[in-house]
Amino acid sequence: MGFVAGLRSMSAPAVSLAATGSPLALPAGILAAGELLADKLPIMPSRLEPPGLGARMLSGAYCAFVLADAFDGDIGCGLSNGILGALTGAWAGYHLRRKLDESTPVPDIILGLAEDVVALSAAYVLAQRDEVPVQSDGASESAAAGNAS
Repeated sequence: MGFVAGLRSMSAPAVSLAATGSPLALPAGILAAGELLADKLPIMPSRLEPPGLGARMLSGAYCAFVLADAFDGDIGCGLSNGILGALTGAWAGYHLRRKLDESTPVPDIILGLAEDVVALSAAYVLAQRDEVPVQSDGASESAAAGNAS
């Protein structure tokens, strides 16, 4: 989720909060919608400049904390992965979008919309949690093998 925060700083928390059923999901969703619109404005500063990058790092850390806490994960590991993911997502998103803008005839607004789709889709997939029981005694493998015959 940290990588998503690097792409869109408010979309990641909005989806994370929605996935945990938090009442803060609606206000975060409204802020995320505003960010999606603002991102298309030519006056927006680079996501790699300190204020924006710091916000993305905080967003990644917060999302990792929310999800790790909700799903009984390692919070410390989640926080560090959230920050590193946000840095990676911000850098990769910036450079990929810039390279595509320079090397293709696709307008930047279309590239921004495509980035929105990638960020929101990834956030949605990452916020899903399917619990699959794992048996270490081999019973599930033999049961599956018996059903396959």
